[in-house]
Amino acid sequence: MYFYLPLKMLINIVVWPFMLIFLTYLYFLGVPDNALQGFRVISGCSLLLFVLLLAIGGSSAPWAPWRFIWKIVPILNKVVVPDLNGNWVGTTSSNWPRIKVLNEFAESKEKMKLDEIEETQLQIDEVEMKIKQSLFKITFESNLKRTGSSSHPISINLNKNHQTDNFQLVYVYNQTTPLPLKTDESDHAGAAILTFNTDVPNKLDGPYWTKRSWQQGLNTAGMINIERKK
Repeated sequence: MYFYLPLKMLINIVVWPFMLIFLTYLYFLGVPDNALQGFRVISGCSLLLFVLLLAIGGSSAPWAPWRFIWKIVPILNKVVVPDLNGNWVGTTSSNWPRIKVLNEFAESKEKMKLDEIEETQLQIDEVEMKIKQSLFKITFESNLKRTGSSSHPISINLNKNHQTDNFQLVYVYNQTTPLPLKTDESDHAGAAILTFNTDVPNKLDGPYWTKRSWQQGLNTAGMINIERKK
C-alpha cells in the first residue's frame, strides 16, 4: 500500500479519527493509571484506526464502503478526491505525422514553412484506460488499439489544483509495444497530466509526452481525451 493523497489531507484523515477513538476510550474507560497503560491505549487506538481505514477505504471494488459514502455524499468528490474507478475510453492525438514531415523535409533538404507543419493533421488513435482506485492507492492499465501497446504507471499522484478546484492525475508510465515499427521502441517511458473537472465528472483530458526513440528525435507528444463508460 502507498499513499497518493496530499500530506495535509492524510494528516486530517488520520489525526481526527484517532482523536475521536482516543477520547471515546477515555470517556468510557477513564484515564490510564501509568505510562505503560497509556502506551497500550495509544497502540490499541492506532491499531483500531488502521483496521477501520483499511476496511473503509482500502478497496477499489464497487462494494467498498468509501465508494458508497462518496455516492451518497457526492461533495466528497470535490473536497477530498474524486472516485475515478472505471473503464475510460477515448482518443489520443499524436504529433507523430508532424515529426514525420519534418524528417522528410530534412532528408530532401527542401525549405519548408511553419504553416506546412501546422496544417499536417494529428494522428488520432483509440485508447482505453482501466483505473483502479482506493483511498490509499491508484493504478491503471491503458491500451492503444492501433498498435496493441499497453501502459502501466511507474509513479502516480492525484493532486488538487486550488486555483481551479479541479483535480489533476499526474503520472509517469511505462509502455510496451508487442510489434514495434523501426521508428518505435518495444519499451519506453512517458508522462501525462490529465485534468478531472469536478463539474464534468466523467471526463479526463490533458497532454502527454514520451521518451520513445528520443536519440533520433522521434519522441512524440499529444493530447489524451477519455470519458468514463456508464
